[in-house]
Amino acid sequence: MASGFLQDNNYLLRLVTEMAGIAVWEYDFIAGHMLRSNNHDKLYGLTWQTEWTIDTFLDATHPDDRTKGQEFIQQSILPGGPDDYAFDFRVIWPDGIIHWLWVQGRVVRRNESGQGILVRGVLVDITTRKAAENRILRISNLYRALSEINQAIVRMETEETLFPLVCRMAVDFGGMTLASIRQLNPETNLLDAVEHYGSGADYLKSTVISASDTVPEGRGPAGTAFRDGRNVIINHYLQCEMTKPWHEQAKRFGWGSSGTFPILRGGKPVAILGVYHSDEDAFDKEAIDLLDEMIRDISFSLDNFDRERENQRIRSDLLASERHFRAYFDRSMVGMATTSPATGAWLEVNGALCKMLGYSKNELMQKTWADVTHPDDIEEGHKAIQRILKGESDDFELNKRYIRKDGNIIHAHIASRVVHDENGVVDYLVTIADDITEIKNHQNQLEHLIHHDPLTGLPNRVLLNDRLDMAVAGAKRVGGNIAVCFMDLDGFKPINDTYGHATGDNLLIEVARRLTFVARATDTVARLGGDEFILVLNGLSGEDECRHLLNRIMEIFSLPFQIDRHEVSMSSSIGVAMYPDHVTDGSGLLRHADQAMYIAKQQGRNRIHFFDAVNDHLAQVRSEGLSRIEMALQNGELLLHYQPKINMRNGEVISMEALIRWQHPERGLLPPSEFLPLVENSEFEIRLSEWVITEGMAQLDAWRKSGINIWVSVNLPAKHLQSKGFVDFVLSVMSRYPDLKGRSITFEILETAALGDMGLAIRKMEDCIKQGICFSIDDFGTGYASLSYLRRLPASTIKIDQSFIRGMLDDADDLSIVKGVISLADAFQKEVIAEGVETIEHGVKLLEMGCYLGQGYAISHPMNAKDVTNWINEFKLPPEWKKSLD
Repeated sequence: MASGFLQDNNYLLRLVTEMAGIAVWEYDFIAGHMLRSNNHDKLYGLTWQTEWTIDTFLDATHPDDRTKGQEFIQQSILPGGPDDYAFDFRVIWPDGIIHWLWVQGRVVRRNESGQGILVRGVLVDITTRKAAENRILRISNLYRALSEINQAIVRMETEETLFPLVCRMAVDFGGMTLASIRQLNPETNLLDAVEHYGSGADYLKSTVISASDTVPEGRGPAGTAFRDGRNVIINHYLQCEMTKPWHEQAKRFGWGSSGTFPILRGGKPVAILGVYHSDEDAFDKEAIDLLDEMIRDISFSLDNFDRERENQRIRSDLLASERHFRAYFDRSMVGMATTSPATGAWLEVNGALCKMLGYSKNELMQKTWADVTHPDDIEEGHKAIQRILKGESDDFELNKRYIRKDGNIIHAHIASRVVHDENGVVDYLVTIADDITEIKNHQNQLEHLIHHDPLTGLPNRVLLNDRLDMAVAGAKRVGGNIAVCFMDLDGFKPINDTYGHATGDNLLIEVARRLTFVARATDTVARLGGDEFILVLNGLSGEDECRHLLNRIMEIFSLPFQIDRHEVSMSSSIGVAMYPDHVTDGSGLLRHADQAMYIAKQQGRNRIHFFDAVNDHLAQVRSEGLSRIEMALQNGELLLHYQPKINMRNGEVISMEALIRWQHPERGLLPPSEFLPLVENSEFEIRLSEWVITEGMAQLDAWRKSGINIWVSVNLPAKHLQSKGFVDFVLSVMSRYPDLKGRSITFEILETAALGDMGLAIRKMEDCIKQGICFSIDDFGTGYASLSYLRRLPASTIKIDQSFIRGMLDDADDLSIVKGVISLADAFQKEVIAEGVETIEHGVKLLEMGCYLGQGYAISHPMNAKDVTNWINEFKLPPEWKKSLD
């Protein structure tokens, strides 16, 4: 008994590891080769050999990571070395593609001297995770680079300092391999090198790039981006024809992808920024949007440099020549005023200052600088004036806020300088006020965009991570519970597809509004993107309070949304991870909440699921198995076999039941019991059922055209029968085969298939029956159908479950059930068919009881479609069955 249990467990462990893609292995340092292994060939791309040695793995390991493996070997076999180890590394498959693997293992046996001689471990492919981490890192780096550039822009005065900074930030903080800025030389029509930074910078400095498309040097990304005024993104640099002249240099310096962006000045292209990344596909939409934002900021700064140069020229002219002061004062495009340092009264103001502050000249002359200054900025201006009165300085510059006549607040940069009389005494102050409100607003917008979702205004992932870290730190300090709730909208995509993206966006905005309304002041509501929202609930007493708050959200979401004159119904699936019950850091809580949300989706949506490490892991394993079956359908690994149903009185073949099989590339032909349990009650179950129906009808049409006049029966899941588009799907498939008329197709359903909504199920069945489709109640006797249920259901056939047929020769109870079903079918005027007719004796007994239709191994095993014709021609009725009818 124990041995069988262990064998079952070993089989289950092997099944889980194989379907999850985990390699389990055992290496003997004494023998010098692998003792046991599975899945290594899949993870290394090699053909499995029992003679695999350490060198086999080291040769396949990326050169930069071989040291890790060598160190592990040295440490493992040393006496007293560590028993456990874990690390990640890269391997290079024979086709040249690099995969990331993660290994964890233990030294399980040492010799008498303490030297390691036997090691066991597991190996997992983490290439997808690494790619996701790299993408997150790239976007985070670009955010950081954008933030660094924005902070530095306000201190920059010329492009000579801006361009080197941009290139350096793109490489040092943005994760780029190389950054390059080229500027148009009007005399040569070449894009001259202005600044380069990173791997290959020296090469690019000497490279000639033209702005003309008449020469090869102008038909690359740089010339095209400048000439067309558009971004040129190359995500596969070495495969792109446009970059062919530079492929050798790309290999040398490690350029996997590039992006080239035109830089505008005064609305016209004057330069280009080229950035190169070591990874392919490094420039996705989010990365391009961030780089676009960077380019707009650079262009804004260039325009600002021009404005600042103009302002500096104006200031210089003002201070250089008193003779021209009056003309300049009146014509200046920036606000100007002369004031008395002692009283603060204005002596004169120009029209630009009046316009900037919204007053007439007479109204403004009745006020002072203090009267129009924001209260919080008055003290700083007062201190600057005091330094002038004390003779400590002759000028000052400040950024201040002013209050316009209409009450709006503007930001201004003011520069004030003392004018002395002929005796050197302070006469008056000349002040220039430049409105920088647009610049300040732009900076604030950039800061907001870095931390907030542009559509809903909610915190984005960057700000969410900060809030999570703060929440966890606070909970560690003062105690309390935190709940991270991962919320995904159910059925958002169909709404988006039906009503359009604008309506979808408005729906997301309304969702954000409702969530914010329900959330407490101490909570955080964030949007990760798409239809995914995060709630961070702080200071909870426990799971009950969390569930109470989330139930309120579910109630509010049950109310219809009025969006763009459409009434939209929406529900949500919510996954919850609690601190400190699950993990002790924000990223772990977020990850577990995501997993819990996925389980909530699998369990039927519109529900709340709290993270459960054990059960959720099993669900994850089931999900991975289901994904493999979905892939099998895409790869053409699924096929149909057909098992005949005959009239046991005369041997007439009346039907072929379509039975699904999986031609697994490693495990061979698998029966449905090996994989269909993973499919049951999943969203994929309907898609698989549609495939079976489509294939079955196509085969039926082929048989009919070849002169074989039989039916085909298909097992129909309850979920498919009850789905919204079932009847339309069946009709669309039948429309492809106009010759399939009459009683040629039968859907076999379980007797519980209509228990949910009897009326709906009957209506759908009747719609199909109108098209000549029949229904059969499958596995009858194993469910809970009542006589009323059986009477109302428009099925023409009852199929007795094979478990009763197989046992009826030895078990009186099974025999009684079979007799009862036959009588019941006769009473309701339905045909009856027995499945599981495995012996001649079963057929004899059924014929004696009046059941003439049968299916089972005594008649035929399921067979490939191509073998059906030969079987029909060669099948002969057993003599015993003929004799029983005499």
